[in-house]
Amino acid sequence: MDFLMAIPVLFVLVVIIFLISYRLSHGSRRKTRQSGKRSHTPSRRGGGEEGVRLSEQNESMFDMTRYEKIDGTRFRHIYVVGDIHGCLKQLNLLLDSHQFSREQDLLISVGDLIDRGENSPGCLELLEQPWFACVKGNHEQMGLDALRGQHVSRWLSNGGDWFYKLPVEEELRVRELFKKVDALPHIIEVSTPTGLTIVAHADYPAPRYISGNPLSAHETMWSRQRLGKSREGQVQDIEGAERFYFGHTPVEKEQQFANQFYIDTGAVFGGWLTLVQIQ
Repeated sequence: MDFLMAIPVLFVLVVIIFLISYRLSHGSRRKTRQSGKRSHTPSRRGGGEEGVRLSEQNESMFDMTRYEKIDGTRFRHIYVVGDIHGCLKQLNLLLDSHQFSREQDLLISVGDLIDRGENSPGCLELLEQPWFACVKGNHEQMGLDALRGQHVSRWLSNGGDWFYKLPVEEELRVRELFKKVDALPHIIEVSTPTGLTIVAHADYPAPRYISGNPLSAHETMWSRQRLGKSREGQVQDIEGAERFYFGHTPVEKEQQFANQFYIDTGAVFGGWLTLVQIQ
């Protein structure tokens, strides 16, 4: 009789043990999944690739160029500046020497605001200024890729380590600024009284400029093919615009090939910033 009375008690105990075992097992799997998701974001301090699953190809390889049009008649003077690379102090001195007016003038950057120089966060803050416009450079793209968990070591090896050294509050601020970086155009076209001026970081990869032409964003940010051919004597105009301004490849002094101007004069490598007035 005692044995029969004990059966329900034993049954209840078995059920309780099963439920506890199930909950423990389920919880462990859920934590594993959550941990797996976090592993796609690099450590804020480490900045390396350990535990990060990287895609074989950069997503930006398949992006198309984004264009922005600027009506030059809205401004008194318009300037184009070469790769700044964090050299904010040098930029401010240069603007002051040209009596640049933040109320009446416009400054357009050929990209690569960040990395290698002493004040990348300050250069990113330029994106909030109404007198400043910028195309996306390959260093901006490297930063965006790294913050998405892609090719972190590539950014680190090209000067992106400053981000992983930031205090927490400043890092959060910079992450917000990178939202503006993500929205940057790859090409800016400016209408001026002397003709149409095109600004891109590395190249306009076509023989004729057509506004809105769906070209490879990767080529506009990375390509050195046109410059290489020009240096070998294969110089050709790009039709469809009066002049083109590029950065990306450091040169000892501003170089012109046909209607293309290369103005990255290596400010962060001991050179200087080049500022060109186009209106």
